Amino acid sequence: MQALWRGLQVPISSHPGVYQGKVIVRVKDKPAKEINLSIKVTNELLKDGGIAEPWKQTRLKWLNSTLAQENTVISPYTALIVTGKIISMLGRKLELNANGLPKQIQTFFTPEMTSLTTQAKNILTEPIRFQVTTPEKELVLKNNDVVFTTTQPGTVKWKATSTTEGLQMEVNGTLEFDGFVAYTVKFTALKETSIKDIRLLLPLSKVASSYMMGLGKKGGYRPTSLEWKW
Repeated sequence: MQALWRGLQVPISSHPGVYQGKVIVRVKDKPAKEINLSIKVTNELLKDGGIAEPWKQTRLKWLNSTLAQENTVISPYTALIVTGKIISMLGRKLELNANGLPKQIQTFFTPEMTSLTTQAKNILTEPIRFQVTTPEKELVLKNNDVVFTTTQPGTVKWKATSTTEGLQMEVNGTLEFDGFVAYTVKFTALKETSIKDIRLLLPLSKVASSYMMGLGKKGGYRPTSLEWKW
């Protein structure tokens, strides 16, 4: 048994009153089920459709939204531009390393986020990378450089492969016009290999690491340390 949720959009022009009707639910190879329905419409109008009250679950209708499925750039955002390994977007630049991970992330926004400057602010102090260690030593990954697989105004995709002793790392990245970046990283053992640890190093600058959200922590100031387990 699973719950079935159904939303009903009441037109703004509806007159107050009680509306009666039936809902017929049909399931393949099963008899139909009739459910009596009674809806009371008041003269009170919710200007936001009830979105400000999450318990009403009115936001679930967004799950059926087809907005932006065409992958077109929505104003005031600008089209993505690829120059070498640098991808430029509105107010920001993402420079990729040969391993497909960010080498540098720059922002040109003012602190108020209301205008742009010509002076770039670096988000990273050094490139992002994976550190792979065996019980004896740290392995050095040899990068085979970045290959762009999709370059569209709204989305840019790329992949990169790196290898080391008995291990291969495949990186697939996607950047969208609003600045959202998604990564899929896969490690494959090319032979029987003993691995002690694989960790992701995120060397953020001090100005870019004042705040934190995620890993079980609500938005706020970044703690000195955080222990978290999947």
